[in-house]
Amino acid sequence: MRTPITSFFLFLSAIAFSQPSGYYNNATGTGETLKTQLYNIISTGHDPLSYDGLWTAFQTTDDKVNGKVWDMYSDVPGGTPPYEFTFGSDQCGSYSTEGDCYNREHSWPSSWFSDAAPMYTDLFQLVPTDGYVNNRRSNYIYGEVGSATWTSLNGSKLGNCITAGFSGTVFEPIDEYKGDFARNYFYMVTRYENKVVAWSSNATVSDILDGTTHPAFETWFLNMLADWHTSDPVSQKEIDRNNAAYTLQGNRNPFIDHPEYVTSIWNVGASASLTVNPTSLSGFTYALGNGPSASQTFTISGTSLTPASGTITITGTLNFEVSANNTTFGNTATVNYSSSNLANTTIYVRLKSGLALGSYSNNLIACSGGGATTASVTCNGTVTVQVLPEPSNYPSSFSAHNIHLTWTDATGTILPDGYLVRSSPVSYAAISDPVDGTFYPDGLSDKNVAFGVQNVWFNNLSAGTVYYFKLFSYTGAGAARVYKTDGVIPQLMQATTP
Repeated sequence: MRTPITSFFLFLSAIAFSQPSGYYNNATGTGETLKTQLYNIISTGHDPLSYDGLWTAFQTTDDKVNGKVWDMYSDVPGGTPPYEFTFGSDQCGSYSTEGDCYNREHSWPSSWFSDAAPMYTDLFQLVPTDGYVNNRRSNYIYGEVGSATWTSLNGSKLGNCITAGFSGTVFEPIDEYKGDFARNYFYMVTRYENKVVAWSSNATVSDILDGTTHPAFETWFLNMLADWHTSDPVSQKEIDRNNAAYTLQGNRNPFIDHPEYVTSIWNVGASASLTVNPTSLSGFTYALGNGPSASQTFTISGTSLTPASGTITITGTLNFEVSANNTTFGNTATVNYSSSNLANTTIYVRLKSGLALGSYSNNLIACSGGGATTASVTCNGTVTVQVLPEPSNYPSSFSAHNIHLTWTDATGTILPDGYLVRSSPVSYAAISDPVDGTFYPDGLSDKNVAFGVQNVWFNNLSAGTVYYFKLFSYTGAGAARVYKTDGVIPQLMQATTP
């Protein structure tokens, strides 16, 4: 069923609401081997009900939240059904039109197995349905209708089959319950694989059975069931019903517990998948102390997700955080999907603030949920040394007295941390501009002066020589030092005495 609805079950213990531990431990194979392993598992413990006992069983396997009968031939998921039945008082009896009463529908018609036990009362193929609609369905096989000769009030149809491989009359349930019936049929050929070959001699069922235990189904019908199985994934309704039936009957439908078994056994049916694009993001960066980085994005999409509606979780790493709205970032983000699909959805990623200097490579953002294999995005980023802006102005009153240079500190919105004074006995042109990120130690031609000192001496110079000086402001220290080298650089020349 496509729309998950939580069922209310009467008098069931909490233990009944979960798959029993180790139930599928022996289901280790693939293909025909897995099918036989499942046959052995679900045959063990199967305690058939009586036919009369089905009326009572339905009250816990097929009850809606409002306590009414959950009839897949009349229900309208997410809408208002044309009518609803009350347990007990609306049991068939006679009927002449829709809504008169409900009865016990063999979704796998009992004439196909000559009304034999235990199939005749197996809860995994028996469901409560409107008596009149059940009668119109008769023993027709399920299929997809082209031109409907009759349509029920909830949209179930009877008419000619348009699925390639068969052209006879078929009955088509509404889309929201096609997966439910498909999984009933996968159960039947698995639970009764020791009988299914004999059933194929029936004229009607031979249109869908191929006379083998595996694959058991004709190709056209198998492909159709697989399509129904994937387009209408397992719902909470089916999970609850599976648990209730296990309590009453002692076995389970493995294709509800493990939808992937369909692909494993028959190699049909698309598996749930998540896709991310791109699969890697690089270039996240910020200077030490200035994080977080600017965000980057990837998109995530999904198909054949199960259950039909749910949540995909995007998990960040120790160094990268995620967001679904580019506003609220954290270690995880979530996006919701419906109808088993997730349209392209944008996810935002950024390098966290407060990280130490260094590289952060091969961090995997994991996207998980919907029954799919986890999809990941690889992220790479770097925290660099802090780079301060260069000073906004030069000092003034640059002069020399016996090669004692003085000046007035620079002003402006960004003040320097200090100055580098460079000298040359050749010319101004011989004094090269300092390179950002380079520290020039004090020496004969270079002097470092802190902001606020406003003077420096050049000593041990040659006598009778003209010296040229330039004054460069800077911010930062070491590899992060930035010099101001544009505009008019303060300069002067001064000669020493003979």
